[in-house]
Parts: sequence; structure tokens; C-alpha cells
Amino acid sequence: MGVRFLKKFVGLRLGVGLMLGATQANALTYTVNTANIGSAGSLNGTVHADATSTKSALTEDAAIGRILLTGTTSSGQSFSYDSFCVDLYDWLNAPATFTGDTLSSLGLSTTQNTQLTNLLANIDSYITTGSNSGVASSSTGSAAERSAAAQLAVWEIVAETTNVYSVDGTTSGKGSFYVSNVSNVDNISATSLADAAQLLSNVKSGYWTNSSGVQVALVRSTGNQTQVVYGANAANVLSAIPEPASWGMMVLGFGVLGTALRRTKRDFSHAIA
Repeated sequence: MGVRFLKKFVGLRLGVGLMLGATQANALTYTVNTANIGSAGSLNGTVHADATSTKSALTEDAAIGRILLTGTTSSGQSFSYDSFCVDLYDWLNAPATFTGDTLSSLGLSTTQNTQLTNLLANIDSYITTGSNSGVASSSTGSAAERSAAAQLAVWEIVAETTNVYSVDGTTSGKGSFYVSNVSNVDNISATSLADAAQLLSNVKSGYWTNSSGVQVALVRSTGNQTQVVYGANAANVLSAIPEPASWGMMVLGFGVLGTALRRTKRDFSHAIA
């Protein structure tokens, strides 16, 4: 009896150990204390998206530009991540706790994933200097106009449900996603619209690629706006997401634990009888 109990005890320890090993080593959360428009700035505009099978039509005033997320991870490390919104239907609120996720969880097509990754692989130098690498023309707009154009291009790739890539709400073939309220002061400018069109052309035509292998990841929070991060920041997020092998260990742990508990219950009932 003593030997059998020892085996069951070891089985219970093994099951719990496998589950804890799979979760504790990989689980990481991000407490975002501030979520503000980054140093490049932003412009304002009215964002429109047609209704889909799962979402209602959207008309929403928004600040449009790259966002800076700052906070502390569950391991105690401070972070400061540049990000773009990929969720039109929620607000971005802080403080809030976010978890990492892969780009594939958005359910985009392979083409959309490639275009978004290529866009983000080149976007920092574009916002900073206006450089359109591999394209003859370059932006003459301000950093805020370029930041807004970059966010519009991200939204267009993620949210457009037709084959029309245009963010300009004044055009007849504007597609299912577009922005309006154009002006030359604080609102979305004609320069931002032209730049967004150029960025989309860059990734659609293959002028912009991801030759340096820049990674892209998501940070999510229930009821909060999903953000996409890229580069070294994305690499940090992806490294903290449990890999399939870890999930396999967790499932194995549940199996070992369940088997041990069932045997314990059966032998206990025999002992009573």
C-alpha cells in the first residue's frame, strides 16, 4: 500500500510539475500604465468602416498616429513599445493588463500578413525622415502627417474588405474603410492621404520588403484595443508566448494528474469496501 501511494504521489507531483513548468516559464503579462500618441504626433479624423457579418458599421472620431505603450511586465521589467492600432471597434484605455499574441490570430490572409509586416519593417525610418526606400518620391509632410499616414495604411491593410486600397473618403472608389474630415490644420491632411496611398503602393508592389526579418506581434487586453508591435519589441513579446511544445507539456500534465487522481479515488473506494 505504501509503495502504491508513493507512485500516486509521484504521479500527482509530475502532473503539477509539467503544468507549472509549461506556464510559469512562458507566461508574461504587460501592465500598460500609459498609452499615448508618440513623439511624432498625430492628426484627427473621422474613421469609417462598413458593416461586416460580425461588426456593425463604424463612424468614429479618432486621433490617428503611432502610439507609445509604457509600463511594466509581470517579471518586473519596464517596457516602452511603439505600436499601431489594429482594432477599430474598441478604445485604448490605460492602465490595463495585456498579453502577447501572434499576428496570425487576427485571421488575415497571407497577403495581408505579408503587407502589414513589410509596412512595419520600414515604417520607423519613414516616420523619422520621410524616406520611401526603393521609391523615387519622398514625403515632404511633417512627422505628425507621416505618423497619421502610417496608421491609416495599417488600418487599410487590416480592415479593408474589398480589393480597393484607398483611405480617401472623398474618392468614389473608397472601399469599405476610409477616413474623412480633411483639412490642413489638426485634421487629416491631403498630404497624409497621399502618403498613405504611397505606403500601400510600396507594400502592394513589393518595393518595400522585410529583408532584415523584422518580427510582428500583438498585445491584447479584454475589452481593450488590440495593438501591433514590431521589431525588437515584437521579438520580446513572441519569446514570452507559450510554444506548442509547452502547451503539449501542459496537456500531458493534465493527463498525468487526471490518471493519478482516478487511481487514487478507485483504490480509496476499495479500501473502504
